[in-house]
Amino acid sequence: MNLEGWNTVIKAATALGAIATVVFGIVQYTDFRKLELEKRQREVEQKALEAAALDRQSKAKFLDKQFEKYVEAVSITGRLATHVYTAGEEVRIEADIEAFWRLYWAELGMVEDRQVALAMVRFGDTLTKLDPSASAQGQAAVRNQLKLDALNLSHCVSKSLEKSWNVKLDVGACA
Repeated sequence: MNLEGWNTVIKAATALGAIATVVFGIVQYTDFRKLELEKRQREVEQKALEAAALDRQSKAKFLDKQFEKYVEAVSITGRLATHVYTAGEEVRIEADIEAFWRLYWAELGMVEDRQVALAMVRFGDTLTKLDPSASAQGQAAVRNQLKLDALNLSHCVSKSLEKSWNVKLDVGACA
């Protein structure tokens, strides 16, 4: 090969080397950017997890108190709805009625949602019709309605807990 041929080969090799260097640089840059974006995405995901944990932690006391008061309300309404009080048990029924109204007017109001509040109002309206001095037959209609109202309250509490605790309980309807 003559000198001019070698010059052409050297120029072509130099050009190919320059092109290879540029292509290699672009590939390196692209890989670096991809790794950098993945790293930032992981950081964003980690920050989101930390924020969710802080959110749960900040709501923990509220959710615990809500659960406690809901259980208390459901227990009291269940007792009032299902126990047939007899003569001499006026003290017990009065204590349960007093506990219900305490929850109704104060403590439950701190943590209940609208549906639970409406269910408590419905139960309270029926409760005012209860007459312990009436005969068992006279109490039957009120007791039946109290049972329905207590069950409704229980379902409303479950629906509220589904929202607050982000769980699926699949309970009956809340009216």
